Formats: sequence, structure tokens, C-alpha cells
Amino acid sequence: MHQRSLTSTHFIPWYAIVAVTADWIGTPIIAVKAFPSADTRVRRYLGRFGSGELQFLPIMIIRTGWLASDPTLVYHALSCYHAHPDLRAELATPDALDRISNGRAVGQEQP
Repeated sequence: MHQRSLTSTHFIPWYAIVAVTADWIGTPIIAVKAFPSADTRVRRYLGRFGSGELQFLPIMIIRTGWLASDPTLVYHALSCYHAHPDLRAELATPDALDRISNGRAVGQEQP
């Protein structure tokens, strides 16, 4: 799972992710909760300065106001692929775009 913000990039391997939640920290966010992993990668573009998301490590904070897509759609897509590891192989194919854009990821969070 990769995220690029204004001040950093953050990668968490799928196996380290334990939950995807909608939350609020003064603004709506999607929180990708994970346990610490040697495979997790963080790159800070501004050194110690930034927008504050990295203070929550190992949780990935996605500020919904900066998303180019509907935050609800992003939340459901992340939740779906977290709950269904067998579907993750399609993420690099048009099948993922089809599943997400046609609403087949919504409601699929529970196995």
C-alpha cells in the first residue's frame, strides 16, 4: 500500500495492515492501521517538518480532503482489498478499476 502526500511517501506491505478505518483528527481521514514492519518505508521530503501525518506511524494517515477521488470510494476499495487478499492480484489490472468504478468493492469489506 503506497501513499504519497505533499511532504512524504509511505509504503506499508499488505501483510502488516491490520485494519482500515474512517476517523477524524480535526479533519476526516482514512487510517490504515498496521504493525511495525521492516518492510515499511517512509520518505520525508522536508526532513522533520511536514504536515503531521507521520507522527502516527506505523498508522498511515490519508487526509481525505487531498484525495483526487471520492474518499468513500477509496475507503471501500482499501477495505475490500484488505479483507480479500485473494483479489489483490487484480490491483495491477483493469479488473480492479472495473470492480471499484462499478461499486463492487462497496460492501465487500466483510469476508
